[in-house]
Amino acid sequence: MPEPAVLHVSLLAGFQVTVGDRPVSAWRQKRAAAVIKLLALEPTHRLHREQLLDALWPDLDLESGARNLRVALYHARHRLAEAGAAPGAFLVRDGESLLLGPPETVSVDVDAFELAAARAWRVRDLQAVETALEHYAGDLLPDDPFDDWAEPRRVGLRTTCLALLARLARLAEQRGDLDRAIAALQRILALEPAQEETHVALMRVFALAGRRPQALAQYRRLVIVLKTELGTAPEPATRALHEAIRDHHPADQDSLPAPARAVRRTNLPAPVDTLIGRDRERAELRQLLATARLVTLTGPGGVGKTRLALAVASDMAAAFPDGAFFVDLSPIRDPALVLSAIARAVEVYDTDSRPQIEALAVTLQEKRLLLLLDNFEQVIDAAPIVANLLRRCPGLKVLVTSRVRLRLRGEQEYPVEPLALPFDQASVIAASAAGQLFVQRAAEARPDFVLTPQNAATVGEICRRLDGLPLALELAAARVRTLPPKMLLERLDAPLALLTGGTRDMPERHQTIRATIAWSHDLLSDVERCLFRRLAAFAGIWTLAAAEAVIDLNGDLGISVLDGLTSLVDQSLLQSVNGGRLRETETRFAMLETIREFALEQLIASGEDAGVRRRHVTFYVGLAETADADLTSSQQQMWLDRLDADRTNLRAALDWALEEDVIMGLQLTGALGRFWGMRGSVTEGRAHLDALLAMPSPAQPATRARALNAAGLLARLHGDTGRAEALVDEAVHLWRSLDNRSGLIPALYARAWHAKERNDLELATSRFEECLALAREGGDRFHVAACLVSRAEIANDQGDTVRADALQWEGVALFQELGDSANVGWSIYSMAAMTIHRGQPATALPLLETALANFHKVDEARGVAWSLVALAEATWLLAAPKPAPDVASVDVSQAMGSRAAGLYAEALGLAMEFKDKRIIVSCLEGLATVALWWGKTDETIRLLGATSALRETIPYPLGPHARGVVDCLIDSGRRALDDRAFTTDWSVGRALSLSLAVELAEETAAAIAARPRMD
Repeated sequence: MPEPAVLHVSLLAGFQVTVGDRPVSAWRQKRAAAVIKLLALEPTHRLHREQLLDALWPDLDLESGARNLRVALYHARHRLAEAGAAPGAFLVRDGESLLLGPPETVSVDVDAFELAAARAWRVRDLQAVETALEHYAGDLLPDDPFDDWAEPRRVGLRTTCLALLARLARLAEQRGDLDRAIAALQRILALEPAQEETHVALMRVFALAGRRPQALAQYRRLVIVLKTELGTAPEPATRALHEAIRDHHPADQDSLPAPARAVRRTNLPAPVDTLIGRDRERAELRQLLATARLVTLTGPGGVGKTRLALAVASDMAAAFPDGAFFVDLSPIRDPALVLSAIARAVEVYDTDSRPQIEALAVTLQEKRLLLLLDNFEQVIDAAPIVANLLRRCPGLKVLVTSRVRLRLRGEQEYPVEPLALPFDQASVIAASAAGQLFVQRAAEARPDFVLTPQNAATVGEICRRLDGLPLALELAAARVRTLPPKMLLERLDAPLALLTGGTRDMPERHQTIRATIAWSHDLLSDVERCLFRRLAAFAGIWTLAAAEAVIDLNGDLGISVLDGLTSLVDQSLLQSVNGGRLRETETRFAMLETIREFALEQLIASGEDAGVRRRHVTFYVGLAETADADLTSSQQQMWLDRLDADRTNLRAALDWALEEDVIMGLQLTGALGRFWGMRGSVTEGRAHLDALLAMPSPAQPATRARALNAAGLLARLHGDTGRAEALVDEAVHLWRSLDNRSGLIPALYARAWHAKERNDLELATSRFEECLALAREGGDRFHVAACLVSRAEIANDQGDTVRADALQWEGVALFQELGDSANVGWSIYSMAAMTIHRGQPATALPLLETALANFHKVDEARGVAWSLVALAEATWLLAAPKPAPDVASVDVSQAMGSRAAGLYAEALGLAMEFKDKRIIVSCLEGLATVALWWGKTDETIRLLGATSALRETIPYPLGPHARGVVDCLIDSGRRALDDRAFTTDWSVGRALSLSLAVELAEETAAAIAARPRMD
């Protein structure tokens, strides 16, 4: 049977549709094309019929709009059929929704751009950014400038493109590729010609490139643009930069002011609707945040604190050069996890043994950055963490939403009041904030709903009964779909009277929101109530499959889980959300936190709590075990993304298991070890494993041994070698006592790796051979491949290059058969490193490009960093192909040397994000090499002093090749400096902290990129 044709929809730079390779000819019916566009823009390519009607025919009644939609669909299907689409292949009805087509048969350029853009922000790699920008052909639907439904996405996608161009410019400048940086900045100005900070950045990069006339001409263009378009003049700092460029000689470019950033980086969620009635609050909070460093929005659940805070953060983002970041704390109950949540939001990963607060503070201490911490009341004991960060990071400001104050020094509280309430007149109700919100949401639920003189008084009374609380208004407005306002008001009477007067320590408005949720809950059928309370076991977002496995305990629900979830979504008690990178294959569901709290009370009261929670943990244990088995296969990226999306539920399952069932907790942590290691969540994983392994548990040695394997892996990644070896030794003992070879193999591999890291090659070889024999016997192809690659590295160190190459390629072939992109990348990287050390840098370059391509497939940031280090080393060896004891006598290619320094700096920046000291040491030593040949002897010796001290804190001894390079550098430094100067530089370097050593390296790399070599 032939493969179904794929529908390709292009929305960027114009609207085009092809079926397979056959284009759809001109769309004579505009609304037919609009249906395709709207569906293509949706992440799931699915819209409810009423959403289409509201977007395309907002002024028509339901019947007329439905008739127009049928006509539009007829024309759209006819055009697709003319291009070869099979009948019923696309524009498929699914209940009351319309689906563009099955996910595997639909391709949209906007999806490809957004996916590539997300990947480009996860890694510091020029190629990833350029790949993403290649997907942005132009603005979204430029031929539809007046369609309101397209404008928000158009602005958002353009902003994403601008941010990527700014990132490309920064990365290129750091790498020393100034021509590429200039081109990126010019592309920004082509889109936004009046953006002064980009003109400033371009002036500076022109100057750094020695193109002083172009820098001065750029300033003249800026003056004209600002005067013509905005009626303003350049900022004083811009004028100062112009004067510096005009008056300075090119050799003095180091004194130029730092470049301005063209676009601020942020992870703030884009608003999906308009914030109503909060103009005053937004203005006041902007003023507060301009002067205070900690501002806390307080108020009851449902008052709109999060939505208001996000709007303010978005307003203020441009004032923070290092970004504004949103940290959702609603899924977290343990205050100890707040640090991890903040670290993930700002992309600070931990792999060393320092306290996480130290890693975070060191990273943020020099940055100007805004943090938005949402739903802090449930982790209020973590308030000292906020105080600590504020004290140590002077450029940090924090915006908090919480039901209670943090009670910290310098905290500025801002109580968020309910929306202003209306009087009875229709005109006054329409103008009031509460009335506007109710009317807008009611119209979304029922497109023919309008405020009239007849229903105005009733709407006003509903708003007053609900005290103007936004969540309450939205829940009530959703019922307009089935209940007219008068009936709606009548249904509010009894529940509100019944549920007022809660405990004395409960805020009055919190009682009101409870009453509203209870009222909405009471409107559910018995079956829907059962489903609703059982869903409280979930945290964050969850899939339909998870709900089906957990909710229908004994087949007693009485309806399909999908139908029940759909009903709860319709009644605004659940939200349907896309699954991030998994959005093409599944829809996920979420419950607002205030609603979940109510549902949890109902679950506990029902007596079903223990059974539902156990099924919840059982499901996620099975999910983690299935994922772990596939994390070394072609399904690797899918499972990494899936576990990322399920983190909150995995944490909830672990929290329950820690209290109720240690064995299930050990099962879950044992299955998550590889995932935590690959995603840099080492501290979190170790905390769970250490707690569970320390607890008494029923005798299940296999479960404990698997958890010990995971704990040993994470301890090794953290640099805690002694602890790692103790854990693995215990695991080996347990596996041997059970005669369980499948479990023993990874433990033996870990022991062999520990010996290799200690440079005990004889012991490592013996252990790898034992592991390899067992893996071959047991059909464990992953560990066969891993042992072969490790043995290849040892053989290479021992000088047996022929055997090393044979073992290496045998391992690579096995990893390729498994579809394990990450380990294909690591194996080829290893081959490249060995090739470099044999003096064949040109041969290593294509190998490193292949390794990088594999690492990018699975977002393996550590692999990207190591590959950049190797790429820098190969580039440097090509620049200086004739090494000699007197390195200063070698004729170095300035361009290649600058590129090598830029690559080291790029790898260093990436390594600092997850604090991998081994990569950092390699970068510092590499930059020391380039610096010495550039005549920067003092910097070289200080960098080597710093790496000498750093190596003493980690199990990373110098190998034979690295020892030779470092010894050569030290000897050259001694010849260039007198004894006193050498000793002083060495001592200064050894005394540097990690952050200061990195700062010295980055300054050295920038200087190398900006200046010719000093002979």
